[in-house]
Amino acid sequence: MKNLHWSIILFLSMIIGCATISTRPTTKIDPSWLVGTWKGHTSGVYGGSTGHGAGRYGPNAVLKIFDTSLKGTFTMAYTKGESETFPFFGKIEGGMLLARWKGGRWMKLGMLEAKGKKSLEGKFDFLKTSGTLSLIYSE
Repeated sequence: MKNLHWSIILFLSMIIGCATISTRPTTKIDPSWLVGTWKGHTSGVYGGSTGHGAGRYGPNAVLKIFDTSLKGTFTMAYTKGESETFPFFGKIEGGMLLARWKGGRWMKLGMLEAKGKKSLEGKFDFLKTSGTLSLIYSE
């Protein structure tokens, strides 16, 4: 019985250990790593009570960073014909990409690396649209 107990603990430790090794947050971000196009989706609440609704996966998102000054655009595509694009000047703060817009809009993204693929994950708040953002490097 004791052997079974220890076997279960060892098995669970191996599973948990493997899960945490596969993805690691990058604590120091070099601006050159961010240059390019990042594509993904948002999740959260969209448009309040009269807007686009709520759901697990929201509008598709595209983040384009043009150069190491972190100038770029953030686009949310609600439907095939309806999207919003927000130009920004980002900065690295606390190991995260931070962008702020007029009117209290913001996004704060951390970089993750898993199996050689880069991704940005974090939160955003665009007043009537807020939630989480998950993007994969595409070029």
